[in-house]
Amino acid sequence: MNFSRMKLLRNTIAIFLFLSSVISAFSVMTENVVHEGFAKLDKGEFENIGITFDGKIFPTRELAEYATIPASIVWEAVLGKENELILSTGNNGTVYRVLPEQDPEVVFQPEEALSRALAIDKEGRIYVGTSPKGRVYRILPDGTQEIFFDPKDIYIWDMEIGPDGNLYVATGGRGKIYKIPLTFRMGDEPEVLFEASEIHVNKMAFTADGTALIIGCGSGGNLYRLDLEGNYYALYHSGAEEIKTIFPQDDGSIYFSTFSSGKGSSKLPSSGANTSKSKSEDDEDTPNPYLMTVFAKDLPEDNGLMMLDPEGNVKSVWSLSSNKIFSVQNLGEDRWLIGSGTNGRVFRAESMTQWSNVMAVPSGGEVTQIIPLNDEEDTLFLISSNPARVYQLKANISEEAVYTSEVIDTGKMVNWGTLRYLSVTGAFVDGVEIETRSGNIEDPNRSWSEWQPLEGDQIQSPNSRFIQYKIKMYPDNPGLQRIQVYYQEQNLHPAIDDIRIIPGAYGLYAPPKPSQNLNFSKVFQSTSSFSMSRRVPQLVKEKEEGAMTAVWMPADPNQDRLLFDLFVERVGDEQWIKIASELENPIFAMDIRGLEEGYYRLKVVADDKLDNEASKALRYAKSSDPFLIDFTSPLVTLEESETTEGKVSIQISAEDKFGVIERAYYVLNGGHMLRAIPNDGMFDSTSENFEIAIDDLEAGSYSLVFQGYDENGNIGVITHQFEIP
Repeated sequence: MNFSRMKLLRNTIAIFLFLSSVISAFSVMTENVVHEGFAKLDKGEFENIGITFDGKIFPTRELAEYATIPASIVWEAVLGKENELILSTGNNGTVYRVLPEQDPEVVFQPEEALSRALAIDKEGRIYVGTSPKGRVYRILPDGTQEIFFDPKDIYIWDMEIGPDGNLYVATGGRGKIYKIPLTFRMGDEPEVLFEASEIHVNKMAFTADGTALIIGCGSGGNLYRLDLEGNYYALYHSGAEEIKTIFPQDDGSIYFSTFSSGKGSSKLPSSGANTSKSKSEDDEDTPNPYLMTVFAKDLPEDNGLMMLDPEGNVKSVWSLSSNKIFSVQNLGEDRWLIGSGTNGRVFRAESMTQWSNVMAVPSGGEVTQIIPLNDEEDTLFLISSNPARVYQLKANISEEAVYTSEVIDTGKMVNWGTLRYLSVTGAFVDGVEIETRSGNIEDPNRSWSEWQPLEGDQIQSPNSRFIQYKIKMYPDNPGLQRIQVYYQEQNLHPAIDDIRIIPGAYGLYAPPKPSQNLNFSKVFQSTSSFSMSRRVPQLVKEKEEGAMTAVWMPADPNQDRLLFDLFVERVGDEQWIKIASELENPIFAMDIRGLEEGYYRLKVVADDKLDNEASKALRYAKSSDPFLIDFTSPLVTLEESETTEGKVSIQISAEDKFGVIERAYYVLNGGHMLRAIPNDGMFDSTSENFEIAIDDLEAGSYSLVFQGYDENGNIGVITHQFEIP
């Protein structure tokens, strides 16, 4: 094969790398998106909807907005008589009173920026602990306000009215607990019941018998037991930033939640040695009344609900990565309601493996407190921050339970099919209303369609790229565990990206597929099919003379199988002649004998009817650049020859009717083939003149053979004999 043909063939190789995908192509297929499992369904929006740890959505208790607080953060809330709700905020420390069906009322406005702690005594007097200048204010039932206690601490973190009638105040900056009688007057000497080695005492809770306080300190998240005489004992080092909630139980066990603002909180090394301290440290013979010991391992999570049993063992009750615990409420019988800081999510937990995301407050943010109502069984207040809202969680199952999915992106324009759902009973059931909306912008704004109900199970939303579904569930619905949205890509036009014409006849050969075992891990990949090794087709030479081969690069966005029709026309005739029908491969060897010489164009028409209904099948046509059919060899003529002593000068012309003279060579007396250069220095015309001058020739007879090639590889030859005198 000559040089030009080799070059043209190399430029064509890239086309055939695509043919492997043509051989293994698949057509437009029905696809579906499956929503199942907690991780996927949790990405949706909840309105009185819960989701279990194993991915079942169900209607849950009715949640109604109770009050809007003109603040961003609610730090603390306590319940007074007749369900009077008192809230302290971070909005200039304002304290609000909320009564049923009334707007929030400002109770108190301190000098300090934050009101972080609240308590109410039996007389209905409200105690407010402020920060960052730690003070305790008292507000009498008639509205009278007074500074009740003014320590030198920076923060007031928590306050509790003890069973002994004293006010216990936990501070930060120096980590103390004060025991203050309610008859305390400014100027009296306060009793320091506890002074921690940590910076803060964050949380306090009385034991069931009222004889001791369980306290949480930070940073480090240490848990202590402190009796009312000031003796204390370290129970546990969590390594978290703080202990957020504490719930001592009748059996002596302690439930508590840890909190850290982010990963990487400092975890101090736990000690296996027990540490205790009392006011009478010199009394070494005093028996230790506490059986609990310091657990010697760090918790698996910095944000979790834990249980410390009477023997000193700690276990995780509930934790979920990325969900920080802000509030906890004991529902009894080892059931817990947990408010998180992730989009206002509220969880119900019975164990690490039995839990549900029972709701999300509409305003999002953090659920900072959960408070049971007085004398109303199973009714709770949920208080959220960012923004500050009060919700009432009622005992009945909501009539308006709605789950809205995340936006589904198919990545392309599609036709929507059906939406199918599976109940937790393992069957498709009634008791739901489903609507969908669709659009072509990811954000579901006004450019999207309106919500439309299904007809049967058929989606009625306009064909598009994005879709959302909304499920309304009736109270008696047992729940759903899988939702599937079916769709099919719209048929798109096939295309021909490139057409090449190469001299000679070539066929297509695809090596057999190698045997392949299935990798075990591929069974668990998300794709539903397994890719086998691709076969790269080869071009195989069949014959040289009287043929040309057309190859083209097909493309189909749907990966439909394509059939190809071929047409040819002589440039200037404007009449296409069909030369091949319904070819399966993008290659065709043409016998060009019998065609008139001249420039031609080839047209390839691609049709995807094999994989589409006749009414939806599409065609695409593309024409090649003009190519030359030329059988005639160039006419090579000896124009002049002149010999002198030891020299010869020969003038030769080469001319072709259609093709450019591409190269020329000459051989003297059977020696090496030497390249001939046109007189103008370039091969760029159908007619070229050459001058061959040879010096230093000895006397004698010589024979010179000259060969001229046109661009189609046709050869013109002349032999010239001459004598050197």
